[in-house]
Amino acid sequence: MAFDVGTFFYLPLLLLIPLIWLGIRRIGLAIGPSRAWLATGIRSALMVLVVLALSDLQFGWLSDQVSVVYVVDQSASVSHQTQAAMVDYATRSAARDRNDHRRDLAGLVTFAADARIEMPPDELGLPRSSAAASLPRNVNATNLEQAIDLATAAMPPNSRRRLVLMTDGRTTDGNASKAATRASQHGIGIDVVPIAETASNDVALERLDLPATVDAGQDFSGRLVARYTTADVNHPIQGNLSITQSAFGQKRIILSESIQLAPGKNVLPFDHRIDSPAMATFTAEFIPNDRREDRHRKNNEVSSFMQVGGASRTLLIENPQRAGEFAMLTDWLRQNQIDLDVRSSDTAFDSIAELMAYDSVILANVPRAGGGRADQIGGLSERQAELLVQYSQQFGAGLLMIGGPDSFGAGGWRGSAIERAMPVDFDIKNSKVRAVGALLLVLDSSGSMGGQKLQLCKAAARSAIETLGTNDYVGIVTFDGDAEEVIPLQQVKDRRRMYPAISRIQADGGTNLYPAMQIGYAKLSRIQAMVKHMIIVSDGNTQPGAFQTLSERMNADGITVSTLAIGGDADRNLLNQIATVGQGKFYAVQSPRAIPRIVMHESRRIAKPLIYEVAEGMAPLKSFPHPIVHSIGRLPPINGLVLTTPKQSALVQNLLMSPQPEYRDHPILSVWTYGVGRVAALTTDAGQRWATGWEASADAKNLWLQLIRWLKRPASGHQKFQVTTRWNDGEIEVVVDVLDFADLPSELLRFQAAVVGSDLKPISMQLRQVAPGRFRGTVPMTTPGSYFVNVITEEAQPPIVRGVNVPFGAEYATTGTELSLLDEIVRKRPAGGSPGILASPIRLSAQPQVEINHYRGGLAEQSALRDVWPWLILASCFLFLGDIGTRRLDLRRHLVATRHRPQIEAAVDKQSCADVVARPKIFGAVNQDQDDQAPESYVDRLLAAKRRTRRQSEPDRKTNA
Repeated sequence: MAFDVGTFFYLPLLLLIPLIWLGIRRIGLAIGPSRAWLATGIRSALMVLVVLALSDLQFGWLSDQVSVVYVVDQSASVSHQTQAAMVDYATRSAARDRNDHRRDLAGLVTFAADARIEMPPDELGLPRSSAAASLPRNVNATNLEQAIDLATAAMPPNSRRRLVLMTDGRTTDGNASKAATRASQHGIGIDVVPIAETASNDVALERLDLPATVDAGQDFSGRLVARYTTADVNHPIQGNLSITQSAFGQKRIILSESIQLAPGKNVLPFDHRIDSPAMATFTAEFIPNDRREDRHRKNNEVSSFMQVGGASRTLLIENPQRAGEFAMLTDWLRQNQIDLDVRSSDTAFDSIAELMAYDSVILANVPRAGGGRADQIGGLSERQAELLVQYSQQFGAGLLMIGGPDSFGAGGWRGSAIERAMPVDFDIKNSKVRAVGALLLVLDSSGSMGGQKLQLCKAAARSAIETLGTNDYVGIVTFDGDAEEVIPLQQVKDRRRMYPAISRIQADGGTNLYPAMQIGYAKLSRIQAMVKHMIIVSDGNTQPGAFQTLSERMNADGITVSTLAIGGDADRNLLNQIATVGQGKFYAVQSPRAIPRIVMHESRRIAKPLIYEVAEGMAPLKSFPHPIVHSIGRLPPINGLVLTTPKQSALVQNLLMSPQPEYRDHPILSVWTYGVGRVAALTTDAGQRWATGWEASADAKNLWLQLIRWLKRPASGHQKFQVTTRWNDGEIEVVVDVLDFADLPSELLRFQAAVVGSDLKPISMQLRQVAPGRFRGTVPMTTPGSYFVNVITEEAQPPIVRGVNVPFGAEYATTGTELSLLDEIVRKRPAGGSPGILASPIRLSAQPQVEINHYRGGLAEQSALRDVWPWLILASCFLFLGDIGTRRLDLRRHLVATRHRPQIEAAVDKQSCADVVARPKIFGAVNQDQDDQAPESYVDRLLAAKRRTRRQSEPDRKTNA
């Protein structure tokens, strides 16, 4: 028997019990000595019970129950047949050795890159079917540490516990030995059942070695390291090897030939040259002639990065619908030795690696969603916008946005990552300037819109709301057989409250558009907005209505209407007629996937109030001294700009301001530093519409040159430091060598490093000095993919960028069984128990035999503690009632009165007769005798009381008679 106290805070209250016994004498005078002792004892016991209940007292007893959790490896290095055999072993072991009388438990945990509880410990054992174990989502790694920790947490603590590890011992993540130590410290035993995979042929490309950096046009050499594993050392493998170079969004095969790999390690050299600066990616792939001779496919490919240096370059991204719009600007920059590439927004880039060749990027009047016809809806995606922002923030590149009708807030960029990076907000926060638009979406929610169509309409509605300013209005009306106002027309104050209403839209019923248009027209006509626009989305034929008349009335009230017909069943003629009369656009699309971009494009119509134009022109005002505007004289007037608001940050520098519409409220040119990159916002254009006078102005041309040069990423100090990266044993390793260690002051020998993957989330890395002039850092990484490493050497310098590739081969390159790790784990002695047992390996050549009783003894006995405070409270309630009864009820006297009741009643009757004959004499005599006698007993007092009662009732009886 064991016990435990949850808290000792209330136990000092037991010291008050002696105070209860100090009052026993006073209590005895009132109720008698014996009753006083009993009442005080009950009250003391009551206080003890209450204090123990408050202290969370627990009692326990030793448990002989055994809990066994089988931990099964399901990573890619283990074949499906072996996985099924391991689950079958666990099922038969639990069925044979589990003791029902002891109520033993059996559970199952599977693991690969992560662990999962397939069957929690239960008295019913494991199912007979091997389907009980489902594959984890990521089988490209092995994390035995996580599996041991999860299995430990899954077992009840009040039983004797044991883990049965069934694995090849080849881990790629975590520290299994430390996890086993933690389990043994908690008294958990570990048995190990290793697996022995049948030897099979396999080719693994281990690494592709390339120089970290080369200059453009420089020849370089690389080498590929491949390993061929086979049981027949005299049998090579034939296949084709190809090496592909990826740069500037294009792929080029630089090597493709048939080769022969001998068993063991093979080193294959090659030579190459790149003529243009870029962050180039090289991918090597081996395809065997006979795929049966290669067990794994995913370790047949390996990639590596190489940075090709050269002159600084700038990328200008333009709208494909306005190709050549900035030809005059690009010609002028190239004439002044600015190396400039021009790309359209739909083919600009797909990854950060493609941007690495450029020190600055210009977004030239590019909308968030461009468009014309439905099949030409394009623009920068959200993913590309995030890449641009991260490229500037983390890699030090410059970023410039040039104004125009399709830029800033007018281009639908409000609420985007681009707005977050810019030194200005794309919304108008000046209450004196009213740039308000109203958008009303009319969505078909009939039964034919179910599935993908309606889901894409919902996504489009959310995206449209995101692009609106807080002063704009938005509303959503749906229609099937009836019309419903899902979101009443209102200002966009809290977008998050609108999203649940959009999610609740369901498809059902017929199609009746006219009532929904009437509701939308009534709502839009009542508000004050500079631009009012309605978007109708439908895929079917609607019931008749006065659409022509209604569209004309809307047009007369300044409300434009655009329509979107989905599929061939939509009433295209009607929708086209509505859009034509409503001065909007008609879109006919076959694929519902075009819905979000078309709606996004149309929602930009209400951003027109953000464009401010003045025919007579506005002269830009210099408001802050900066190298960009140094030596710049008076600039020619501009006729328009996109209204923005400077961000409230000390880093923002407003260099040029517009005198209208509100003096010094709206910037023309603002700059700041975002992360380690420089970012600028020019809210007017490059001379096509608003700044036409700048084309012939020498000051304006110098402004452009100084702005582009300021944006460029400065030199990163490569001559002082050498940075090398590599992936090895599940870790990305970064080594920084200081080339002039003796001449540099100690304060410069501090580095910040981060690893950035495809999710664009930086992972910090700490670099420690390991030798004079050498710093080293590592970060665990087993997820296959391409990663960039940023090393910041000085505060004023951009990071040194290197690339590293994590191959798929981390899991697939491991073969055989790691018995050394398994033997180390099984030797760990659990607290109070005996070490585990290493069983014979499971082989597919024969059915695995259960040689070990995993439910045996050898584990420390565990006590099962249970809360007893409910029982203590119940007992306290009974004692409380006993305390009250002891003080208020005299049971001894009640028993005496009951025992002598006949004698008392006889005496009372006899005395009553005597009182009737000689009441005065008797009464006087009695009173006299009572005064002379000793104190009466309880029985005497009772007799006297009865006599008085009868005497008082005697006159009443006579009167009644």
